[in-house]
Amino acid sequence: MTSPAIQRTQVGPWRIWHQPDLDPHGLLEVLQPGDPEHWRLASECRLGEREVYAKASPLRGKAGLRYGLRQSLLGTPPPRLREFQNLVWLRRHLFLAPQPLACGLWRQAGRIRSQWLVTERWTDWVAWDEVWAASSPSVRAARVIQAAEEVARMHALNFVHHDLFPRNALVPRGEDLEGVAWLDAWAGGPGLGWRGPSYDLACWAVDWPTGWSTAEQVSFLETYRAGREAQGRPIQNFARFLDRMQRERRARALRERRRSDARAQVEIDWNPPALGR
Repeated sequence: MTSPAIQRTQVGPWRIWHQPDLDPHGLLEVLQPGDPEHWRLASECRLGEREVYAKASPLRGKAGLRYGLRQSLLGTPPPRLREFQNLVWLRRHLFLAPQPLACGLWRQAGRIRSQWLVTERWTDWVAWDEVWAASSPSVRAARVIQAAEEVARMHALNFVHHDLFPRNALVPRGEDLEGVAWLDAWAGGPGLGWRGPSYDLACWAVDWPTGWSTAEQVSFLETYRAGREAQGRPIQNFARFLDRMQRERRARALRERRRSDARAQVEIDWNPPALGR
């Protein structure tokens, strides 16, 4: 699969990475960025005939300096640019993901003051966790296998998402089984990282004690294990892998409880189900 090269354009203080068919000047007219120290955005809007989603946030104080230095010295992209690049990577490797349209950074005096990202919006797709509970058993069973196969392929290609919660996966409305799409991939990416595949599965399993049956958990884990083997990247000691996943899931569940009252009922403890061989 080939795709046109991403272009980079300077428009005033903004350095913009964008798809070649997109006019960055016109995009800024739509976004109307404000004071970089305070401009925040998380909204749906139209860009010509396109339905898009835009988000923007400042990087104040030490955070802006830290990301600026990391980009200058190590080539490490700040969050919105990393997310843009990761969505490009996912699509080039035939994963379902919204097309990233443009990303902008405002750098000043060695630090990054503001950042934004615009992606296409899939109006007929919804977050996995919004429809999971109400889905029929057959749809749930099929989507478990789809997700496990795609996560296994992702990990076999050395891409770790780092924020692989069901809220960051999209599925078609209704009972369409077109696939599972991935988004909000700003924390991870391809290559070596300080977190591994077990952390991704720990995030994915945060709601398993209350939202997934044992059979669904077994199906996901066995499909994932088989998928890694089929890709030529088997997990040598799956029992040890599950132990690490269990520890990381417990730590992640504790963090989820602290971050939102709405998730206060998340179960802290979870025991991996018994698997064959």
